[in-house]
Amino acid sequence: MKTDTQAEERFNAYRASLTSQVGILVSKTLIENKEKLDKLRIELNLQTKWENAHPEYKQIFKNNAENGLKQENGQNCDSHFENPSNSEVMEALVKITPHADEFLAVTRLLTTWMELQKGKFETGNSFGSEVIDQIVTQVDAKRFSVQSLKYFTERRKLIWKLRKHPWSEDAFVCVQLHDYDYLWTLDCALFDFARSYALIYDCLKKNWDTITSVGAAQDLQGLSMY
Repeated sequence: MKTDTQAEERFNAYRASLTSQVGILVSKTLIENKEKLDKLRIELNLQTKWENAHPEYKQIFKNNAENGLKQENGQNCDSHFENPSNSEVMEALVKITPHADEFLAVTRLLTTWMELQKGKFETGNSFGSEVIDQIVTQVDAKRFSVQSLKYFTERRKLIWKLRKHPWSEDAFVCVQLHDYDYLWTLDCALFDFARSYALIYDCLKKNWDTITSVGAAQDLQGLSMY
């Protein structure tokens, strides 16, 4: 197949640009991002928040239950049904979402670059491709998510049930458990983001020469992946 020389040159320049960007990621960005996530995890302290209950919510439940019973009995209610957002969840989401977006951008860049590098290896010389495939498993952004849409959708359903039965302590507890399960999910997401940065960095650093070379004659068994 004949290829346009200028198109090939532009493509090679694009691949070289990607390699330069990935080089910056390996030299500093991956570890810097990991350290930022570690600090954020300590700052948010989500595990402790998950373990503790919200004492102020007990009064909210009491108010909702009293008003619900009044409505059931045809009496006038002084206040409306309360269903506030969980302030700790909202604070955590505001701080975590930019890091999740950056992780997605980094993994997209790495995936594109590694797939292009994989195409450089000749047929039958699979060691470089296998190295890249192993690293790609650590870059799979689909495994990591803060699942905010799912959280809010499910919480809305629980709130609707609680609104229909405001005197039901079980319904009230379901909302609380949903919030605290999500705090645990966010804490796990922070840990997974940081861990993935570390593993990606380690794999790329150890095998940089192999991945960026063409047709190198090294034994795959001699490569360090862990």
